[in-house]
Amino acid sequence: MIDSITIRWTPIGGLPRQVTFEPHDDGWLRIESEWNGSYWRECGSEPVTASPITDPTDSPPTLEELIDDSRNTWDQNDPTVLTFSPTSEVVAAVNGDLRYRSPQQDSWNTISKADLESHLRTAGYPTTQLISETPYDRTDLAQRGANR
Repeated sequence: MIDSITIRWTPIGGLPRQVTFEPHDDGWLRIESEWNGSYWRECGSEPVTASPITDPTDSPPTLEELIDDSRNTWDQNDPTVLTFSPTSEVVAAVNGDLRYRSPQQDSWNTISKADLESHLRTAGYPTTQLISETPYDRTDLAQRGANR
């Protein structure tokens, strides 16, 4: 069994911090802590899946690569879309435009790549899925009367 892994650092002008990865049921438990002068105070934790990196130059697919995976699939029966979990937001490439839809909206909105890059900071990194694997269908991203 692999032991836990802890990384510590002190941000400029901040309290010492650490993140610990502990083996957990189906992966790891990531625990963030802050030194309060007497003990490490836990700031939060969450279960995560993680695996050793054998090639440090290997990175996740770029946003452009994910968008490219979606391009030219709109005319297929089950097009590929970018999905954000757990929010159920999707982005589809429809006729050259990127269209964004969330459960809080009644229609889609056009989104620029720059806006999408900004959205990553709050929504996390998307993955690609077939639209049939999401709560939406083609009409949810193609209907008339959408906000533009």
